[in-house]
Amino acid sequence: MLDRPYIYVYNGDALADNATYLEVTVPTEGDSDFHLRRGAGINTVCRQFMARNAIRYQLFGRQINVGGPGDYPLVPELVYPAASFISMDLINTLRSNNPYPGVPGSIPNYWSQIAFQGVRRYQGGALPRTGYPYYERPYTLTTAIVVAWAGRAPAAFQQLTVGQTFVVPVQDYDFELHKMSFLIQVAQAPVPVPSVNKVKMTLYDVEGRQMMSAPVVDELLNDISVNYNSVYPVPPVLYPVGSQIKFDIWSLLIDTEIPATLEINFHGKWRLPK
Repeated sequence: MLDRPYIYVYNGDALADNATYLEVTVPTEGDSDFHLRRGAGINTVCRQFMARNAIRYQLFGRQINVGGPGDYPLVPELVYPAASFISMDLINTLRSNNPYPGVPGSIPNYWSQIAFQGVRRYQGGALPRTGYPYYERPYTLTTAIVVAWAGRAPAAFQQLTVGQTFVVPVQDYDFELHKMSFLIQVAQAPVPVPSVNKVKMTLYDVEGRQMMSAPVVDELLNDISVNYNSVYPVPPVLYPVGSQIKFDIWSLLIDTEIPATLEINFHGKWRLPK
């Protein structure tokens, strides 16, 4: 068996506020079972919540009240078979968003999202391997990019903009990625701060596979978040020397925040030859 880290994403952008949606589903892919180990971002979608297991049994005796931001670790993990779905009820919805002040008719940048983090388990296949004897040393690959576009296109700020693709080359040695952190300095800001609901990311493994079903909000991935215990990817992912870490960035910024400088730190380990 082979485990690959993965996040199934539920986006609540299209919901109506102050409504109830029963048995909302997130379908799982047909080539692998999904082992769910963490839920995050529920508070950005609704005020009450109910989840179900793979055979649609409720996980709580009654709907739970969703407080502030936080993680919902699942111990033991829940298994959703291939080509099944994650089912939930969303009660008293309220979408989190970044509005465009002073722009009549504009549509906010919604960041209303639930991340279901775990692993996709395959019955066969192989992961990349390091082809030399090695020892490990902590290391961080850092990149800084300019996010010069808002989440919606000017001047009306109604149409969503698309993400842009970036790469970080892996040089010298094989690199094992364990977690990520994000800092951002928006226009007019004096210093960078942890990036909170400013961008979304899609991360790819070395074989070009998406590691999430849709772009994930920065705070749900950010290791230095004050609201979430965010560690991703788990298990770690290997990028061999000569490869690159590929990712897409989608803006949640408004017009007064651009251009912004986004620093992404890929924390992990060098595999140094013995």
